[in-house]
Amino acid sequence: MAEGEEFRIPTVTAEEIDLTTIRAVVIIPDLEVTSKVFGAAKPKKNATVVPKFENNSFEVTAVVKKKEKENKFRYTVKKLPGDIVPEKCKTEYKKEQVILLLHKAEESSWAVQLSKRGLEQAED
Repeated sequence: MAEGEEFRIPTVTAEEIDLTTIRAVVIIPDLEVTSKVFGAAKPKKNATVVPKFENNSFEVTAVVKKKEKENKFRYTVKKLPGDIVPEKCKTEYKKEQVILLLHKAEESSWAVQLSKRGLEQAED
């Protein structure tokens, strides 16, 4: 995807599951997933979802095709409340949802930071 393309910012909710895990749910309208007969659900062929995890940030990009229209979404967090372990982070899918399970590098609570600022801690 070339720079300068128009991306919409999706709605995101985040909650602390326990001292090692944060669940971020990214709402992607018209995202369809395969049924979970064997293994985990995945996006259908009408969509491409690319999560990218870094030590203290993440980005998820989604392109969903609906009829002749292509909708592009991007959600970026430049600075999380703490570090995560990228290789232990997971991505799950439900209808119209990309669920990111962020694995914290250290056991700690991010509840205060999440309630005050959300996932993004970077100053603009």
